Amino acid sequence: MTLNEAIKTMTDEIASMIFACQRKVFTNWANDGVDKVKDGRLLAAVDRNTGMKRSLYGCWTYKGAVSMNCYINLNRIEFTITDACSGRCKHCSNGERTSNGESINADAAVSAIKQLTDRFKIKSVMTFGGEPLLFAKTINKIHATARDCGIPKRQLITNGFFSKDEIKIDEAAKALCVSGVNDVLLSVDVFHQEFIPIEPVMYFAEMLLKHKAPSLRVQPAWVVREYL
Repeated sequence: MTLNEAIKTMTDEIASMIFACQRKVFTNWANDGVDKVKDGRLLAAVDRNTGMKRSLYGCWTYKGAVSMNCYINLNRIEFTITDACSGRCKHCSNGERTSNGESINADAAVSAIKQLTDRFKIKSVMTFGGEPLLFAKTINKIHATARDCGIPKRQLITNGFFSKDEIKIDEAAKALCVSGVNDVLLSVDVFHQEFIPIEPVMYFAEMLLKHKAPSLRVQPAWVVREYL
């Protein structure tokens, strides 16, 4: 089947199914189109005959697969790891929530990353909370998968307070760097420090630098007051 034939086949089958839906009667020829979509024959015909980076009807492709939705341009994944937090900051949307202390399922997050990177060109992944480092193993698993799937920017937002034990803080910082986190955004400001001691946060920052974190940035929250 040539490229033009593949395009014509795809167009004819889709048109027949649309027509059948409008009539609310699926005749044999419409059912045949459904069968071809279900068993992948239409997609296989396009894959065999197109070396294009751009697929039918202007849908971008990635790794040879036709985009799931022509109107989706997904390039970033964000995970709220948990609602649990070591602070109760007044400005935070999480501040008044009652948490059960659970985190998201790490295996489900890993599976989601793998499936999405098979279909879209993901440029960044971010983990935050709550305080995500209360569940450091989950974070490490997510970022290691993101690194292995070729996602270039792997970010973590944290208030830096998850333990007062210096050994545990050192181990956590090292594990983050090993897992592939390459941009740590540290929430340090008057809102956080109302509830969070600065000393363990500073030590955590020192350990990140010790283990050569590629990027460590302070990300304060600001309140803007409008004067009349």
